[in-house]
Amino acid sequence: WPRPTRPGDVLTVETEVLDIAPSRSRADRGYATLRSETRNQRGEAVQIFTMKLVVPRRPAGPPPDGRDAPA
Repeated sequence: WPRPTRPGDVLTVETEVLDIAPSRSRADRGYATLRSETRNQRGEAVQIFTMKLVVPRRPAGPPPDGRDAPA
């Protein structure tokens, strides 16, 4: 938390996906590394957060809409 927040502040959060990787031991899950930055109404960073999440993976095969997956 680089700066305090106060009642009445308007906060905005932007999140960026830094990395995704399949699990080496569990085919049904993977890992996503994200970085979130919260800014106040003056554009000052009030929170910077990097996290690593365990996420479910989609089953192998064509996308559900029937289109071919991108190459």
